[in-house]
Amino acid sequence: MVRKFCGSLALLLQLLLLVGQSQQFLKEDNMKQLSRSTMLKMIDGSDKEDRLYLERCTQSSQLESCQFAVDDDINQAPWSNECAFTTADMRPWFEARLENPSFVTRVQLFTVRNIEERGRDALRDFDLLVGDFTCARYRSYASFSNRTFSCDNIGEHIRVQSHLDHAVLVLCEVVVYGKVLHLSRADNGNTRLKVSRCAMSSVEKNNICERAIDNNLDQDLKKGACAYTEKEKRPWWEGRLEVPAIVRKLRVYNRADCCQSQLNTFEITVDGQLCFRYDADKMINVQDFECRRFGSRVRITIAMGKTDDNSHLPLCEVQLYGFLVVYLGAKKPSYIGCFPERRLKRDLETLAGLNRMSPDKCDRICSRMNKPFFGLQQGFQCWCGDHYGSYGREREKFCWMQCDGSTEYKCGAKMISSIFKVSNQEYEKNKPTR
Repeated sequence: MVRKFCGSLALLLQLLLLVGQSQQFLKEDNMKQLSRSTMLKMIDGSDKEDRLYLERCTQSSQLESCQFAVDDDINQAPWSNECAFTTADMRPWFEARLENPSFVTRVQLFTVRNIEERGRDALRDFDLLVGDFTCARYRSYASFSNRTFSCDNIGEHIRVQSHLDHAVLVLCEVVVYGKVLHLSRADNGNTRLKVSRCAMSSVEKNNICERAIDNNLDQDLKKGACAYTEKEKRPWWEGRLEVPAIVRKLRVYNRADCCQSQLNTFEITVDGQLCFRYDADKMINVQDFECRRFGSRVRITIAMGKTDDNSHLPLCEVQLYGFLVVYLGAKKPSYIGCFPERRLKRDLETLAGLNRMSPDKCDRICSRMNKPFFGLQQGFQCWCGDHYGSYGREREKFCWMQCDGSTEYKCGAKMISSIFKVSNQEYEKNKPTR
């Protein structure tokens, strides 16, 4: 018992040393052993939760739009028509993406009062998922008007999945708390992502799943160089990433000894989210597929094509590239100063955000775009770019407008930017253009 305790303590102390260092990666298996407070501190040095915001929602059916559940307006009156409603569906569901991949600490669900006036309550039996992880399983005879569920997991989307048939799913608001994750910008998303383990739906002979991630680029199945399933409906191969990441692209090596048409119709998903579907008569040999989905579970599945016949799945090698989650400790964007802009020829060329703006939020947006600087204008605009200062410098009093997403900071003024250096940069571009 003492030995086990000391081992756990040593792991915790080792991981705590990451806080405050410039950039560290954390394996998914180790992350699950950390407390909520430790995870929050590792992200940016503070154990304070932030409000996270949802976008691009969808649901199983649309009696009332899913947007009512993500509009930051809580009205729980049964006949207000300001909540997201499905029809009476078989296992109804709701899903929305977060603005950025995040560590989600808790999710609060608001539904209508007296739900039975509108139909059978789908929230009496449901799962709440963040990314690929089930945070909560709720089973009860009683309805609730609002309830908070702990999660403590990372992901890019929130899903509410009911298990009832002929039930109405009603959500007046989905409120999420946690902290946005930082992503490494090294190599512009060409960092090779390591797969720690794999699985597949079946194995023919000894063509195990590991042969698709062994760095052997031989494409001859008969020589034992490939992973290969038995002939079945919708065979699949799955790899689990060592570190969660935005998967930017996959490079797939098909078998070359024969039968390349076996890989003509397939889907690629990350944490259950579709990122690419290939369906063509052209046979592939080695090909890259764009993805840009966040998660840790990558799956390739033979999809139903022109026929519903059983099929094999051959994969001789799967290479993954993307942006890893990094833990920065207390690293923050650096304020540079107050600088004017010109409408026809801007220093900061990309308008990247217009809503609930703050330095931290604009920092995350411009970091994902691999830009070294950002500027805040008019209290709500986020601009990203490679240089600043072409038109001189203003006195600080001219950057006077309050940020609409933070009471602590000023966010420039009309055609005047509060300039910051992005916190997560692996290269140096910090000199102004003169």
